[in-house]
Amino acid sequence: MAEQIWTRLFRSLRRQVQERSYVQRSKAHRSAAVSLCVLIAVVLWLTLSLADTYTYDVKLETHVRDLHADSALATLPPAFVDARVSGIGTALLRTRFNRPVLEISTVGSEIDLRTALELSPELAVMDVIPERIHLAKEKRQTRRIPVVSRVVLEPIASYDFFEKPVLDPDSVTITGAGSVVGMMEAWPTAPVRYSRVSDTLTAIVPLADTLAGLVTVDATSATLSARAYRYTEASRVLPVAVTELPTAQPIVLLDPTEVEVIYRLPLFQYEAAQAAVDMFATVSYETILVDTTAWVEPQINLPEDLLIRLTEISPPQLRYYIYIGTQ
Repeated sequence: MAEQIWTRLFRSLRRQVQERSYVQRSKAHRSAAVSLCVLIAVVLWLTLSLADTYTYDVKLETHVRDLHADSALATLPPAFVDARVSGIGTALLRTRFNRPVLEISTVGSEIDLRTALELSPELAVMDVIPERIHLAKEKRQTRRIPVVSRVVLEPIASYDFFEKPVLDPDSVTITGAGSVVGMMEAWPTAPVRYSRVSDTLTAIVPLADTLAGLVTVDATSATLSARAYRYTEASRVLPVAVTELPTAQPIVLLDPTEVEVIYRLPLFQYEAAQAAVDMFATVSYETILVDTTAWVEPQINLPEDLLIRLTEISPPQLRYYIYIGTQ
């Protein structure tokens, strides 16, 4: 009896498993069939849609060609132009993912961009903005001009720069249209900032590239060398001498007769600056003669072998008196 019960139970479980497996296989088959139908529908839709004609706005990059070796452009054409093209969907799709370059020939000066635009035969150009451009060409010239630094140097506290930074190379050779090259007086570096400098600084600084396409430069960067020194502040009281007096030597009195100069210099040069005999103050007699205010500014001569930066002269102006005398 028990054996019959177990046999019936086993057959029932096996039948349920078989039915469940059949249902799962049926669902999988239905899903595959639905996916295949959707795929076929999408392919048919794309095939029919891409066979239609559409209008598409595209931004095209320009490229100048056929420029003679002795000529140069005085003005650049637009880097991009806006074009409206018409054609079947497949051709437009290829244009979207593989955009053509608008080749601008320099054979003439007036360029019709609509004619210059070469596209697939399946596409038609509806509009180009701008439609025409003017290319100004001139004789190519070459000049050598200095490099100007746009580097900002910021030393740490108690340090300062007393010497002008050095650029190597300090000049570059530029080539381009005569009117463009002729107006260039210097070539700047790119704006760069170096902070917390406390010793010798050596860095590669790129040169500016603001005239790319019009002017070529024989260098793309320069080596910047600068040195920051620990500094101190010092002062000296200097007598003021009148120079360039004529032979008759009229009497010129200054008030006051001394000035205090306050200056900044590297710490290791402090003692040499305090003892330097070639640090003195003067007022030229010629300056007094052409003055109309009765006040003159003293000129301070600083030692050439010391890195001194003058910060203040007190007083900044002197009153003067000229004693002519009587005959």
